Amino acid sequence: MNTLKIKWQRLLINGKTCPRCKLTEEELEKDISILKQYLNPLGIEIICRTIKVGNRVYETIPAELIVKAGLLAALQLIKK
Repeated sequence: MNTLKIKWQRLLINGKTCPRCKLTEEELEKDISILKQYLNPLGIEIICRTIKVGNRVYETIPAELIVKAGLLAALQLIKK
């Protein structure tokens, strides 16, 4: 089985995820579910990893961009 690793970065403030990163996390959870529906039948496992970055702020990433990026990355796995 091929593996598609998804990495996202977030900002912690006093040990808690910042509000904008929390929104991205919520979108990502939905997107992982969608990607699994499409990619698991193709033999591609989804692994999502969180990266904590101390002083950087990341804006919320729209769900459609996360799904698009996941599908494009999976296409590269299929072509191998």
